[in-house]
Amino acid sequence: MKKNIKIIIGISLVLVLIIASYILFIKPRKDNNTKNIKDSFESNSLIAVKKNGLYGYINDSGKVVIEPTYIGAKDFSEDYAIVEIQTDGKKKNAIIDKTGKVLVTTDDKIIKNTISGYWLVGKKLYDDKIKPVLGDEFVEINYFGMSTPTYYSYIDKKNKQAGIVNPYGKITYTHNLDDNVYTVFVGVKSNYDYIKENYCTVSLGAKEYALVNCDTGKTIIDYTDKIISASGNNIFITYNENDALVKYYIQNDKIVYTANEGEDISAKNDREFGYIKFSGDTTSYYLYNEKKMVSELPLQQEVDYGSSPWEIYTKTKLTYCENGVGIKKGDKEILPCIWDGVDYLDINLYTYLKSIGKNYILPIKDGKLNIYDLDNKKVVDTLNTKRIDTNANSVIVSYIDSLTSQKVLYNIKTGKSMKLNNSSIYPTFMPNYFYIIDDKSVIYYNNDFKKIYTGELLSRR
Repeated sequence: MKKNIKIIIGISLVLVLIIASYILFIKPRKDNNTKNIKDSFESNSLIAVKKNGLYGYINDSGKVVIEPTYIGAKDFSEDYAIVEIQTDGKKKNAIIDKTGKVLVTTDDKIIKNTISGYWLVGKKLYDDKIKPVLGDEFVEINYFGMSTPTYYSYIDKKNKQAGIVNPYGKITYTHNLDDNVYTVFVGVKSNYDYIKENYCTVSLGAKEYALVNCDTGKTIIDYTDKIISASGNNIFITYNENDALVKYYIQNDKIVYTANEGEDISAKNDREFGYIKFSGDTTSYYLYNEKKMVSELPLQQEVDYGSSPWEIYTKTKLTYCENGVGIKKGDKEILPCIWDGVDYLDINLYTYLKSIGKNYILPIKDGKLNIYDLDNKKVVDTLNTKRIDTNANSVIVSYIDSLTSQKVLYNIKTGKSMKLNNSSIYPTFMPNYFYIIDDKSVIYYNNDFKKIYTGELLSRR
């Protein structure tokens, strides 16, 4: 009898997602992704609420759209939501549409791929319309990692094959299997957003390792008994035939540089002038934008903007003068140098507001924070505070009024506001609503500060 084949192909992804200096912040998204962030802020997704121990859905006007019938629920993501149902006394996870119809169920987890909108339902992959992908009964899709999936591994037990599946359900790499028992390797790594390739490390039974291009399936480093691990930014670590540590930098499917013992490879996280530094007996640099190796950095590598996430994102810098502080972009003054200080919006919120013609910055004068439009060069509103708390997915900001000591919620898009009686209340903000929890219930408000629903405490958010 043939042995059962078990495989888990560990995929260490070098993703085009995160600038390292923003690792503790929300990633800024520009260019083609500005539409995505705008769509996110302008979401009108249905809202999960709880009543009489069951979950249903309302819209942001407070109308009940799906009656409470589920034992657990999450907010809708576009046209679909994940709920928990009970069938024959057994709990299952399910995907429903906006009518409440159950489309697919599983005893396992359901995870949405934020790149493609595809859904991993247990061991099966479904597209953004909940149609099965790679639907053969012998094909299992797996994902290993702590965050949302990007690429997957698969196993075809019938044809004794395994490999990589991209976010859109296409098999990009296939390896033929023997009767060995395969085991686990897990790893997910991040990349600066100006590196365009995605590379995956493949582990077969913790005995053989290879490095391949996740998108094309091209083998960069063929199978070896030496472990290959991802360090991020196209830098990979392995061992040579003498078991000495080796680092490779991969670019355009080629090993551009090899660092042996005593040498090192590191990445510079600058958006405009990012580079890989190779140091050993001599030092050289690979410049991302110019796509070439140099022995020393050119003078133009000195950048003319500040170090905060907002300054890096907008390529501006805070300037000081006799009358106060301002903002410059290159040699051009974009905020007059007359203010006592400057605060910044969350980068995602800033990007959204700018996309709808509100290029806001927050200068401070005489103990008050001003909302200043950099395009129209005028103050839009003035708040009785020196600082505000902004959110990565909501136009609602909050602050403590310096005159009344009350907490104020403020819609920075419309200028509307709402005062809270208790400054220790911390609302939870979502794109099209927020909610406040008291001792016994959850009170929902839309972004116009209209109270739309009162429900029970949620146990599955």
